[in-house]
Amino acid sequence: MQQQHISQFNIIGIAVRTTNANGQSGIDIEALWEKFWKGEIHH
Repeated sequence: MQQQHISQFNIIGIAVRTTNANGQSGIDIEALWEKFWKGEIHH
């Protein structure tokens, strides 16, 4: 495999910190996706 140099670039996005206790992660991740689609972040 040949090594390649890629110029610096930024990655930006949204995040959530959650826990698996009491199914909270499912609630938080669903809300994050809703924020992603309704906030038109995907464009």
